[in-house]
Amino acid sequence: GYVLRMRGFLAVRLGAIPEAKQQLLECLSFAQTHQDQFLEASTAVTLGWAALQTDHFDEAVNWSRIAYKAAVDLGADNLTQAASGNLGWAYFQLGDDDRALEQFLEAEKSATRLGNLRDELKWINNAGAIYHDTGDSPHAAQYYRRALDLAKQIDSKEDIAYALEDLAQVSVETGKLDEANGYLDQVTLMKSAGGNLLSAHVLLTQGMLAAARH
Repeated sequence: GYVLRMRGFLAVRLGAIPEAKQQLLECLSFAQTHQDQFLEASTAVTLGWAALQTDHFDEAVNWSRIAYKAAVDLGADNLTQAASGNLGWAYFQLGDDDRALEQFLEAEKSATRLGNLRDELKWINNAGAIYHDTGDSPHAAQYYRRALDLAKQIDSKEDIAYALEDLAQVSVETGKLDEANGYLDQVTLMKSAGGNLLSAHVLLTQGMLAAARH
């Protein structure tokens, strides 16, 4: 059963989605026959993830719901996190920001219980992006600041730069222009030290800041 699941997982990574689904459905049948609840839940997670790769978001929701319920019943935080994250992405793509946010926050809780800072950072970033997209700048800033703190803890220069860029844009939008300038200075210094060009996101925010200052 676990061999079938890994074959399906690999096929998804290689982009062979029809072959992946066949392997995963065989695995699901095997898990049900042998009453292996963990394998059944993990296979449903992978089927939800596979559906996301082909933009079949309703299908992704269906598989991820099954996976989420099974993972919660098993007390398996790692599977709960993955299922919640898949549900969040599917709802986001379907335009349901409220449900997407709820699932990203649930995934964050699971990552926190596991002590997985990198995954916690990912879900916090996603939650911040939802708040930002829906015009809730104060909550967006709160989550982006948390993302910055976590990125510093794991010493991820890339994630630090992303958090600074997001914070700069939210600061401009909320009229905190000096604060925005400070974040932009930090990210510009980081890019210069690494010999990298400024991202389009930074250039856009610089333009927004200049416009705000007339």
